[in-house]
Amino acid sequence: MKNLDLVDRKILYELDCNSRLPNSRIAKNVGVSRDVVNYRIKRMEEKGYIKGYVPIIDFVKLGNLNIRIFLNLKNTNPEKEKEIVEYFVKEKNTSLVAKTDGRYDVGVAFWVRDVYVFKDFWDNFIQKYNYFLGEYRLSIYTKLYYFRRDYLLEKRKYGKIVSTSIGKASYDKLDSIILAKLSENARTPIIKIARDINVPVKTVAYRIKQLEKKKIILGYGVNIDLEKLKIIYYKVHINLNKIDVAPLNEYAKRHPNITFIDETIGGWDFEIDLEVNSHKEFLDIMEDMKTRFSQIEDYEYFTSRGFEKFKLFIPQD
Repeated sequence: MKNLDLVDRKILYELDCNSRLPNSRIAKNVGVSRDVVNYRIKRMEEKGYIKGYVPIIDFVKLGNLNIRIFLNLKNTNPEKEKEIVEYFVKEKNTSLVAKTDGRYDVGVAFWVRDVYVFKDFWDNFIQKYNYFLGEYRLSIYTKLYYFRRDYLLEKRKYGKIVSTSIGKASYDKLDSIILAKLSENARTPIIKIARDINVPVKTVAYRIKQLEKKKIILGYGVNIDLEKLKIIYYKVHINLNKIDVAPLNEYAKRHPNITFIDETIGGWDFEIDLEVNSHKEFLDIMEDMKTRFSQIEDYEYFTSRGFEKFKLFIPQD
C-alpha cells in the first residue's frame, strides 16, 4: 500500500466500514476537513484505487441460493479460455466470474431461486464444453462472514462481522429496483435514486431503512482494486483432521488480513480469504495457523487474476 498515505488509508477504512457515510462524518472520524476527504476520495477514484461502492446483501434473505464453481480447463488455448469465461459472464444468474492462478483456472458464483435453474445451465455448459473441462468442484454457500479490512490501519479486529442468515424476508419490486440502484453505486444519494426511479424521496429513504432493518442489506462496502494497491488476494481451502472450527473462527475474527470466512455444502472444512502485501506474508500467516492449530491437515490456495464480472445483486424473475 505504498501508494496510499495514512490519511488515504483512514478514509478508505471508513468507506470499507460504511461507504454511505457522508463525507462530513468521514472527515470527523478521520480528523481532517471535509474538503480534504472530498479531494482524497475523488483522487483515489480517478487513480482507480476505488472501483466502486457496493451494498452487502444477504442473498438468503432474498430467497436465493448462492452456488459456487471452481474449475480447471484443459485442451484450451487463450481464445477458447476467453470464450468459456465469456460464457459465464453472459449468463444472467452469475454474480462473480474470476480468472484464478493456482489449483483452479476459473471461479464462478451464481444467484438462483431454484437449484433446477442452475442444473439446466450446468447441463448445457457440460454439453457444450465438456472436452475442455478438467477437475471442478461445486458447492453451495450456507453462511458468509465478512470482516472489515482492518489491515488498512494495521490493527486487529474485535467485531464488525457481517454474516448471512437463515430465513427469507419479504420484499417487493420497488425494493428490488432500489437494491439494483444501490448495487450500481452504494453512495448514490437518496434524492438521486428517488429522481431516477420517479418515487418520492421519503419513500426511498423508508424502503432503504426497512431493507436494513430486515437484514437484507447488511452494510455498505467499497470495491478496491487490490492489484493497484499492490495487495495480493488469496483464497485458502483448509482440510482438517478434526472438525473443530471454533478456534479457527476466533483466530480469523481477530486477524486483520482475513476478510472472509465461507461456510459451504460441498466445499472444504474451513475456507478463508486473505489480503496481504506479499507471498511471504501469506506463507507466514499460514505457518502461524498450522503451528497454533493441530487440526489443520493441509491446505490449498489460489490467487485471483481479476474479476471479469462483479455484480452483487441480481434481480430474479
